[in-house]
Amino acid sequence: MSRQAAICCRISQDRVGAGLGVERQEADCRALAERLGWDVVDVYRDNDVSAYSGKARPGYVQLLRDVEGGQCDAVIAWHTDRLHRSPVELETFIATCDPRAVPTHTVRAGVLDLSTASGRMTARITGAVARHESEQKGERVRRAKQQAQADGKWLGGRRPFGFEADAHTHRAREAEAIRSATRELLAGHSLRSIMRRWNEAGLRTAAGGVWNTSNLRQMLLRPRNAGLVSQGHAGSQPRIIGPGTWAPIVEHETWDALVGLLSDPSRLTRTRKGGISLRLAGSFLYRCHCGGLVRSGGQRADGGDRYACEHNHMTRLAAPVDAIVFGVIEGLLVRDNVALVAPVEDLSPLRERLAVLRARGEEIAGMFGDPAAGMSAAQFRTANERLNRETRELEAEIGRRSSGSVLAGVADAEDPAAAFRNAEVDRKRAIIGELAEVTLLRSRPGRLAGGRYFDPESVQVEPRK
Repeated sequence: MSRQAAICCRISQDRVGAGLGVERQEADCRALAERLGWDVVDVYRDNDVSAYSGKARPGYVQLLRDVEGGQCDAVIAWHTDRLHRSPVELETFIATCDPRAVPTHTVRAGVLDLSTASGRMTARITGAVARHESEQKGERVRRAKQQAQADGKWLGGRRPFGFEADAHTHRAREAEAIRSATRELLAGHSLRSIMRRWNEAGLRTAAGGVWNTSNLRQMLLRPRNAGLVSQGHAGSQPRIIGPGTWAPIVEHETWDALVGLLSDPSRLTRTRKGGISLRLAGSFLYRCHCGGLVRSGGQRADGGDRYACEHNHMTRLAAPVDAIVFGVIEGLLVRDNVALVAPVEDLSPLRERLAVLRARGEEIAGMFGDPAAGMSAAQFRTANERLNRETRELEAEIGRRSSGSVLAGVADAEDPAAAFRNAEVDRKRAIIGELAEVTLLRSRPGRLAGGRYFDPESVQVEPRK
């Protein structure tokens, strides 16, 4: 009897991207249909989709719908494992085909008889064996990847920014940009200013896109920059496995300091407040007499920028306030210059403790993965959370102590005052915060001598001890 046959083709990995495996399956299936005397009414293709992975298979799903709808009354596949490698999928296939007496023939495995109990048992055994083979293959692939990663080998994918396609050789311009950005951040620059300069200079991500503060931060915190192998996903805290086989772009200790700086909870809190001005150095730095911070208060009709208390207690013209603050800061820089640059602090005890914590993390992960160790999931979570908390606190402390170079390059410049005046806004903000506390007091009421409204005495600049 001639039947209206549907051909189902699938290949789980098409590395070339040409679909040749699917085409070969279709040709063999058409030849089988011709031998059986069946008419092929449609071909359902799933290219580069694994039946074992659990990903959606639109071709297979449509095949089941068309069998239910009566558009076809026979199924042909190259092998049973091209149809399904999941017991759940097999049961759905049986429930769809058996009540409708839809036969299934394969090129390599013969007839899949779903009309009898023994035939269905054979199909289930065949499916279980295929599932076992897939799971074994998956375990081998995972173990091979884990070993390759532990050995510092590149697992493929888009090249990391700063490296050539082999992920080991440094790409000169990008690697120098990473080193420079790391130094600048530790010296008080902001991610935003670095991002802006990189984009203006035409420096693009490895994917060819523009930089934002999020992808820039993520890239600079990447352990690979320090020559380290890690596990983890974007946005999560990576787990350091060990040293890689490539030369680091930045020294391990410098990278540790950067991780501490950018992961400091107090820095994240300040960043998330928003409203930090691109033009005003005192935005979210100077304080109002009420104790609150001042922010950008917009512009007057004549274009003059203003500071405003975050609790709306007062507003001030920014230019005369900054002129007083900058004058005091320049005076401090000229008076004390090199003496302001903090000496290099010995952070080796902190770094040794950090190394111990990371080693302990590896030990805990190993115990959890070893059934003989008897560590429960709850015990692992408790120990891991405590360890991660102490690690983050230590990284933040290293970052804070390493960023004492905020005045380097300004206080020890040939002309410290000029170096400060020529610095970017975020660098000015960092230097002011390092040297002084600025408070905007209440102004004297009415017009002052000379017809002025601005009261210089309302700007209090207290040098830090």
